[in-house]
Amino acid sequence: MTDARSRPTRGHRLKVGAVGAALALGVGCAGGNDAPPVGEASVPESRIFSPRSQEAERAVLQPEGSAIQRMGPAAVPSPAASKEERLVRGARVYASTCAACHQAAGQGVAMAFPPLAGSDYLNADKNRAIATVLFGLTGPVTVNGQQFNSVTPALGMSDDDVANVLTHAYNNWGNLGFDLTPAEVAAVRRGGAPAGSAVSVAP
Repeated sequence: MTDARSRPTRGHRLKVGAVGAALALGVGCAGGNDAPPVGEASVPESRIFSPRSQEAERAVLQPEGSAIQRMGPAAVPSPAASKEERLVRGARVYASTCAACHQAAGQGVAMAFPPLAGSDYLNADKNRAIATVLFGLTGPVTVNGQQFNSVTPALGMSDDDVANVLTHAYNNWGNLGFDLTPAEVAAVRRGGAPAGSAVSVAP
């Protein structure tokens, strides 16, 4: 027969139940009078922000457009310092801008886009080549004995890029090895678009 003194009383069960609930809520029992009452959510110290930290958080979380956004000017690369550097940069410009029409080896496309490889038209006149890249070209031209009648658009390149890409073309595929400079390109640009350029026939 079980001793009545060993059976938990109703009050004892309620006390144990309260302690269990406190533990489940993450409330310690060792804090004495400092422990929060059972059933009240405790706030971790790390989540108690000072006004200064709240201000910093708002600054970090501030949505785009809610304050003035200041953007610095885009960095403009300095001109190539040597022919070797122009060749490296020019190869990149050619691959990204010119190769789709004139092809990777400068051979062009028959009846559509004239070749740059061994091109008598290219080698005959540097300033004409510069003007073609700057202002585009329209109308029939004869290159290596074959006539082409397509449009070369004005590509909007900087003087440096024009000098680089033409130096690349002139130093590959059997051409004459000219080294063009941004100053030469700038002089042609100042002279304006010649007759037959793409920009001169734009609506």
